[in-house]
This record gives sequence, C-alpha cells and structure tokens, in this order.
Amino acid sequence: MNKITSDSRELVRQIYQWITGKKSILLLTHQRADGDAFGSIFAMSHCLNDMGISAFPYVTENVPDRYESFVPKDTLIGKQVDFNSFDGVMCLDCANKKRIDIPNNTTFSDLPLLCCNIDHHIDNSKYGEINYIDDKCSATTEILSIMIKELSLPCSPECATALLLGIITDTGGYRFNNTTAQTLNIASWLMDKKGDHDQIIAEMYYNESIHMLKFQAKLFDEIHFAFDNRLAYFLITDELLDRHGVVSEDAEDVVDIARAIKGVEMICRIQETEEGMRYSLRSMNPAIPIIEIAHQLGGGGHEMAAGALQKNITIEKAEDLLLTYVGECIAHHGNS
Repeated sequence: MNKITSDSRELVRQIYQWITGKKSILLLTHQRADGDAFGSIFAMSHCLNDMGISAFPYVTENVPDRYESFVPKDTLIGKQVDFNSFDGVMCLDCANKKRIDIPNNTTFSDLPLLCCNIDHHIDNSKYGEINYIDDKCSATTEILSIMIKELSLPCSPECATALLLGIITDTGGYRFNNTTAQTLNIASWLMDKKGDHDQIIAEMYYNESIHMLKFQAKLFDEIHFAFDNRLAYFLITDELLDRHGVVSEDAEDVVDIARAIKGVEMICRIQETEEGMRYSLRSMNPAIPIIEIAHQLGGGGHEMAAGALQKNITIEKAEDLLLTYVGECIAHHGNS
C-alpha cells in the first residue's frame, strides 16, 4: 500500500482524536446508497464497535437484496432515531449535506451532532467539523482502509469484507479507470485481513434474477443512441419497472452494462422516481468530464461518474436536457 502523505496523516490523526472522544456515533451516507456507501458505514460500524465505541449505520430505505448478507445486526433501517443517544455523526461517501440520508426527516442544519465528513467526491462541499476528502481514491472505502491501516485500528474479517465491498463496486470489479495500483494494493491487504472477495463477487455479479435479466434485455432492445453513437442512454419509467417486477433500487447499476458497447463514450440512465427524474452519468473518455453535465443538471459526483435529480419535469423534458448538455459538452471539448 502506498505511503500516506503528511497532510493526510494529519487529517487521520485529527479524525482519530475526534473518534476516541466519542461514546456513540451515528453513521450516515448518501440517499439511495450504493456499494461504497453501504460498505463505508458497515465497515466503520464493525471497526468502531471493536474499539469499544457504539456505532450504528442508518439507512432510510430497505437494503437491496444483493447487500443483505453484509448488513451488521445493529443497522437502523427506516427507524426513528434518538439523536440524544449519540455524541457525533460520521457522514461517509456523501458529497454535500443535501444528499445525506438523515433520520426523522431532519435537515443537516437541524442535526444536533458534530460531523466528521469522509469522502472521495471531487466536489465535496466540506460541510463537516472535520473533512477528509481525497478524490484520488477510487472509493470512500479506500480512504477508510488507509485510515484504519495507518492507525492500526481493528479490522475484523467483517470490516475487511465491507471495505472490499465498496472498492469492488465503485471500480466495477476493478474494470473502471479509477482503479489504481494503490487500489489493488489495498484490496490485497483487505484479503489478507480475511475480506471475503469471493462472497462479494458472487453477490454483486453472479446473482441476478431471471426477471432482472429480462428487464435488462428489454432495456437493450430500447436503448437510445445520439451523437454518432458516442452517447447511449436508457429511459426507465415506473411502468417499465412494474411490468418486469423490478424495484427502483435494483435498476441503479444498469447504466454500467452499456460500457461494453464499442464506440460508446458516454452513458446515461434517466429514471422516473418519486422525487423526480434521476440521471446517472458515465464517461469512458477522459477528455469528456461527465461531471460538467451533472452540474448543469443540478447534481455532481466525479469527473467520469456523476448523477443529478431534476424535479417536476417529464421524462421527455429530461431527455431533451440530456441531449442539449451532452451536445454542449462535446462542442466545448471538441472531438478528442
């Protein structure tokens, strides 16, 4: 594993002091959690509890089936939470306070707890009392792994598995270009710590239901292309999900299955949700930072993987906005 920088070492020291001054910590992540989000809060739950600090991961929505086997027993799922029973909150893998999945329909400004913010998104707004942001890491779980190793914190097999879960999912099984030598070194270290690589691969990539595969086949049958096939995008409606018996959370990762199409440089999933039209964006061309499009749509993320939410618009309008902003992005960055 690469050596930690002096600046990062100082942040890690501050976080350690912050953690060890607490008796009970609430662990939060972003809304509509993904593998790195789940892995981050689950891993810190194991680590902190093994340090003698009570720690409770919280998510509002039910955990998708593929992640169920990784959920710690003390996870709070959709429950009312007594904030008075905690003396701090760790917000993990969440770029801004508006996206934090907070209990009791509470906003961040009304959250009566001091916050430690650890994240790898380039546009993190540094909303915490302490902020450890490293956009060079493939996943927030990669940052946490570095921190745990540097401080010699407890890393049980369950903790190592949760950390490995986040790294594997955010790198697409080490296929995406955010995978670095450091990422692979950390994954190796976590496997040495008995992180269950085989379980993660089986649950994430070899566990699709028949109705989900039929849903994916339907999506590919109706895939849209634009800009000489440089952009591929899916339109997912509630009716389509219902017809195939697929819940909204299980459609999150379909954007990545179009990466295999030769010549495609950008991918988008536009999905109808209760909150509005949700965009999930990917770029395979480093010359086209997809985060610029996400920012125009009111979202954010990484240069090559980002997302956004547009409220009170139709799916047709959502499609028009996508095509407009992708066209502007291509024009601005040329034909690189």
